[in-house]
Amino acid sequence: MSILERMRRFRIRSKKEPPEERPRKGLWTVNPFQITRTQLEWLFSSPKLVQRMRYAGWIVVTRPGKPGRETLFDYSSAMGAYERLRNGEQPPLLPSERGRLTSNTATKK
Repeated sequence: MSILERMRRFRIRSKKEPPEERPRKGLWTVNPFQITRTQLEWLFSSPKLVQRMRYAGWIVVTRPGKPGRETLFDYSSAMGAYERLRNGEQPPLLPSERGRLTSNTATKK
């Protein structure tokens, strides 16, 4: 199953409309569609890729996490990141990966 199919399936399954008798306020009118970090990792099939995209600023945080509360991300920014990946663009390496990469190449010479 491709990432795009997963995203479409996730969006269809998890988007819920509020009951009609309930007044539309706050959550339904102001906030964009949000997705958690674990859902992003499931969609992209790689926690490391999600970390890189977050570091690069490709994915927008809508609500920072706290102990006991997961970080929420904007779904449309995740779709934009997916399009960038499809176009062949790669997010930059994390600082910890860059250090490992340079130390490995220095020892191999």
